[in-house]
Amino acid sequence: MPALRELTTAPIISILEAPLLLASSIGGRTGIITTGKRWELLLAHEVASLGLSNLNQAGVISSGFSTSELHDLPPDRVQKVLGEISRDGLVVGRNADVIVLGCAGMAGLEAAITAACGEGIVVIDPVKAGLELAQSLLRLGVKTSKKGMYGSV
Repeated sequence: MPALRELTTAPIISILEAPLLLASSIGGRTGIITTGKRWELLLAHEVASLGLSNLNQAGVISSGFSTSELHDLPPDRVQKVLGEISRDGLVVGRNADVIVLGCAGMAGLEAAITAACGEGIVVIDPVKAGLELAQSLLRLGVKTSKKGMYGSV
């Protein structure tokens, strides 16, 4: 992302960065549910690379599903497993009050996960969050700063 921000004045935002920034405005402890186990480390590393570790206090937990399984397995099974892991692992186990879906392939599963986790828990779709945040920056008329970090050398 830094390279993209150097190349353009258009606002650049990732689907990991956007939901974490938004979550910090609506809750106190955010956690991420992702697919396979290896993504726990990869996402935690990327969150740290973005300088947003303080916005992911409940950490990252995996569902064990591959991205293709999210769409190939029966939807009720996927929803049940993701809901249980989110509730037990993030809400109960790590006191999360906001859950970020850690995979674009999880889009559309917010309602099922919210229902499993209980009233008061917020689930954020990263694709929607990225799109909305990028659109809001465009509507505000802001551009990527070219002084300092993203300026020309």
